[in-house]
Amino acid sequence: MRLILIVFFACSQTLSAGNLFTVDEAKKNGMWETLKNNIEHSSVIADICVYEAEWIPPSKKFWKGRLIQRAVVTHAYCGVLKVGDRVEYVHYFEEDPGNYRMGKSPVSGKLRTIFLDPDESEKVVEGLLKVNGDGHWGFDRVEDVFAELFKLETKTNLKLKIKCK
Repeated sequence: MRLILIVFFACSQTLSAGNLFTVDEAKKNGMWETLKNNIEHSSVIADICVYEAEWIPPSKKFWKGRLIQRAVVTHAYCGVLKVGDRVEYVHYFEEDPGNYRMGKSPVSGKLRTIFLDPDESEKVVEGLLKVNGDGHWGFDRVEDVFAELFKLETKTNLKLKIKCK
């Protein structure tokens, strides 16, 4: 059993649920509904390009590890962000994912789509939106079934066709 868990953990670092299914399977297993729900409940939807990641391991002061990602907006579908704005957001880990070294590392242009619903304290200041906490969702734009579903959704969903406020 331990061997299976180790293999799964190693694979989970390179695979997301989004690249394990076909579009037809994703439509049937609830992934499309997840996407539609995030579109409906997010006030900010944007394509971003991640250029830097910073790994901060767990400590006595803060018991979860943090992966801070910094990105620039390449397309804004909805909300307060505009092309060229920067976004900083965090993923929390209870265990060290193993493939990040401590400190800042450049990322060679990881393309993602991000969904946010910023609270009152989260505003774009001097072209930067810092997202507090883990209140975001997103997916890779390359080789991810969520990206294919999103592309289909952009053709019919009015929220994605008209820049909303």
